[in-house]
Amino acid sequence: AEHLLRPATVSCESVMFQPVMTPFFERSVRRIFEQYASGALSQRFMDRSAIAKWMSTCLSQSQDGNTQSVSVGSHDTGVSALLSRYSMGHGTGKLDLAEFQTLYLEVAWVGYLKHLR
Repeated sequence: AEHLLRPATVSCESVMFQPVMTPFFERSVRRIFEQYASGALSQRFMDRSAIAKWMSTCLSQSQDGNTQSVSVGSHDTGVSALLSRYSMGHGTGKLDLAEFQTLYLEVAWVGYLKHLR
């Protein structure tokens, strides 16, 4: 997994490692984004409704293969928290592809670090 890491540079000093998407991971996240996104081809985005639908799907599928229907509303606090953390356009209520990729990469990185403990 070391090939997924690169040193972060701050004032010409390497400080911590930051995760980097592999081409496979990037394509996979893009496909997930496209499944839920709307808007013109060059300006695709996920709005509150799309984020809620995506979250409902994710939360309904467990790692042990059991599924339980979970419904997340577009004004659920989880949706608001994601938009607050990852949307760079303050008040837009949308995530673009780059923001969605940042979300996915951070979640994968946190999961990886938990696995190491």
